[in-house]
Amino acid sequence: MGVSPLSDVTSDRVGDRVKVGGIIVSVKQITTKAGNHEMAFVRLQDTGGSIEIVVFPKVFARTADVWLKDTVVVITGRADEKEDHMTILADDVLRIS
Repeated sequence: MGVSPLSDVTSDRVGDRVKVGGIIVSVKQITTKAGNHEMAFVRLQDTGGSIEIVVFPKVFARTADVWLKDTVVVITGRADEKEDHMTILADDVLRIS
């Protein structure tokens, strides 16, 4: 599937497209102030660690049913760094189980 371990998503990958897999361990769903749209902050974990996935409103609207705790997923997105910690800005998600 061409999936990278979460430990490979480091600051030297900022701006790169990445494909990672893991299990969703938490989902924090919010409503944006501008536009009243739903989005989510998701914590994804694999055997080597965890990372925050930012799911903006357009992506969340078409994939909302996938963002559930204990779901195994493959996520494609862009690596980003926010306040000295890595995040992935999700473009797409595929449920594995």
